[in-house]
Amino acid sequence: WEAKAIREVFGDRTPVWGLKGFLSALGPAASVVELIGSLLAFQKRILPAMINCENPDPACGLLMHNRGVRGIAKPYMLKLNFTDIGQTAAVVLRR
Repeated sequence: WEAKAIREVFGDRTPVWGLKGFLSALGPAASVVELIGSLLAFQKRILPAMINCENPDPACGLLMHNRGVRGIAKPYMLKLNFTDIGQTAAVVLRR
């Protein structure tokens, strides 16, 4: 559902990046830790490559940023988080 929503709103060429491959499952702390990592990348205007995502599922249909460092030109970012029990949060930040 998440990938479908991202595709419908932003298209299939929007880079998608996550920290879970670096950090594993952090339980209740995951949202805060991932937000901090995302803010650091946003502040430095770079998008590091994800790890452990070398062969994303083509059915996902998103541009998984998994190679090299990519510059961030947009002045905003969207951070999404979901829990195993159905909690959802979305934060939009602007530089």
